Amino acid sequence: MSDLQVTTEQVKKSIKNAQSAEEAMQIAGLDWSVEQAPLMTANGLDVPSHKALYRSDTNKILSVVGSGFETLQNHEAFAFVDTFRERFGGSYENSFCLSGGARIMIQLKINGGFDIRTKHGDDHVDNYLNFFEARGGGSVLAFSGNIRAFCSNQFRSMRRSKNESFAIRHTKNMKNRVEEAFQIFAMGQEWFTKFQEKAQHLAQKMVDRKMVDSFLDEVVGLPVTEEWSEEHSKNIVVEHPRTAAQRERVTELFESGKGNYGESAWELFNSVTESVDHYKHVNNADKRFTSALLGHGADVKQKAFDTALAL
Repeated sequence: MSDLQVTTEQVKKSIKNAQSAEEAMQIAGLDWSVEQAPLMTANGLDVPSHKALYRSDTNKILSVVGSGFETLQNHEAFAFVDTFRERFGGSYENSFCLSGGARIMIQLKINGGFDIRTKHGDDHVDNYLNFFEARGGGSVLAFSGNIRAFCSNQFRSMRRSKNESFAIRHTKNMKNRVEEAFQIFAMGQEWFTKFQEKAQHLAQKMVDRKMVDSFLDEVVGLPVTEEWSEEHSKNIVVEHPRTAAQRERVTELFESGKGNYGESAWELFNSVTESVDHYKHVNNADKRFTSALLGHGADVKQKAFDTALAL
């Protein structure tokens, strides 16, 4: 993939018709195999303690792992999701191929979601379980998430919290899969219930200009600050044009973004999620999705959610 432009179509694929993890990988073009290769130094010395994992179709190096690492193919790593679907329902929805295949994520849509009551009608939110694997990580990470139907804004549970994420060991043992399925199901149900309650609370909380400015100060940053200048031996006013532009964009999305009317804390939160999901790294979908789902963008959305609740 080019560093200059990566399209959404190259990174995100619909897998709605898939009935199994293996079929999902085929539909998404992720049915290439993961191969192993020995490592050696530049001067030809063997490195027996480690080996490289690479894609069979492009020879791209995906990861360097220990010599004892057990390699599973993509459909094997996500076979656990088939067990979940069979026992608790749900449907395959999307796949993401990030960093050229070094990181893969699939989404399972479950339970029909919920509607948030607003003065402008119902705002529908779908429930998802996300399954993420980084090649060489030794496990698949499962975490809950929600997608707002109006604008496809995504919000996920914090992966750093052991109460809101679950690491699935690389195993072909069916007993382990079933046990882990029950734990993920319980984790997801708790997350969805709590999120729905908090989202409804935000939808009922009206905000004024002062609250919006306070929210922007905390989440986006100040457009102008006073900073010490060695040259002038005093504090001087420093303008931050990038921050000012970000504040302007979030404000515009709050007032007239998809499904927004510039009234509630729920809309204020979604103005940030829409900015992160749709306006960051616009020419590189790989970077945009990586940030929005797993990196800095996801952290910004969490901060926006917490700040909106505290208003």
